[in-house]
Amino acid sequence: MLDLAITYKKELETIYRKNIIGNSKYKYWINQSYLDYRLEMYDTEWECQYRVSILENKILGLFKAFIKRPEHFISNLSIASFGKNNGIILIKDLLIFIDNIFMEYKFSKINFYMLKGNPAEKIYKKFIKRYGGRKVGYLKNDIKLIDGIFYDNIIYEIMREDYIKNK
Repeated sequence: MLDLAITYKKELETIYRKNIIGNSKYKYWINQSYLDYRLEMYDTEWECQYRVSILENKILGLFKAFIKRPEHFISNLSIASFGKNNGIILIKDLLIFIDNIFMEYKFSKINFYMLKGNPAEKIYKKFIKRYGGRKVGYLKNDIKLIDGIFYDNIIYEIMREDYIKNK
């Protein structure tokens, strides 16, 4: 079930801290060279939409869509999975989240970034192919992560009309 993340803010902060400390797979989601123990969440949806995937009162994941209001598009999409064996429910909720972005809020496109080497790279590529998206850029040695290594950043986009056509 997809729900407003702000409702679960305290629990999300605890889950976030437990997952990022000492867990190298989250370096791709943290996307910076230091740990920030705060999980920032705005009180309005002016800059960002936050949703959680919930199953039986357990938080499976967090979705964030960063909004460019004047241009009316999503400038970045962030997806975090907390725990194991969340796949099917998490993906269903993610698809609902994305559908809401295009169909309910009518944003014109979603841009999102993926660091080369991210274990979720295959999923990103399948998603892009399925919904008519495309790779729009490649930034070499763009971001230094907590492990001290610079990573290439790949930029993707999905246009609303392509999403609707391939839905």
